[in-house]
Amino acid sequence: MDQSRLDRRRWLGGSAAAFVAAVAGTARGADEKAPAGPPIRVGQIGTTHGHATKLEVYRASREWEVVGLVEPDAALAEAATKKPAFRGVPLLSRDELFAIDGLRAVLVETTPDRSLDHAAAAIERGLHVHLDKPAGASLPALRRLLDEATRKN
Repeated sequence: MDQSRLDRRRWLGGSAAAFVAAVAGTARGADEKAPAGPPIRVGQIGTTHGHATKLEVYRASREWEVVGLVEPDAALAEAATKKPAFRGVPLLSRDELFAIDGLRAVLVETTPDRSLDHAAAAIERGLHVHLDKPAGASLPALRRLLDEATRKN
């Protein structure tokens, strides 16, 4: 093997190790430091997306306050209450979630055919939105959503 390939592998290996060390240090640092301000109030709509259980990460962070979970399907809502990521999070209607004082952001974790509707409703109310991919079932609808989000800043 030529020297340039060995140097590249050595560099990649060292870079990967440095990245892992930096991430581990950042995670430890986040636990040791108090948040800069009050926690950001966030709610989640949906439990069906493959990443929906990441709500557990928000719940574990002192930077976020999870205030509620919306799952319109009764069977899915019942199933969600048994999962650690959702256990103990108040189940609300979308209107109840949007009415929570100080709500700043909404995580949309539904099926793609419903996600843009929920995201648009949140943006209409001036909320920040985390929209996982795929970001809906319609590119034109997504573009309209992004235009509205930009307009609302």
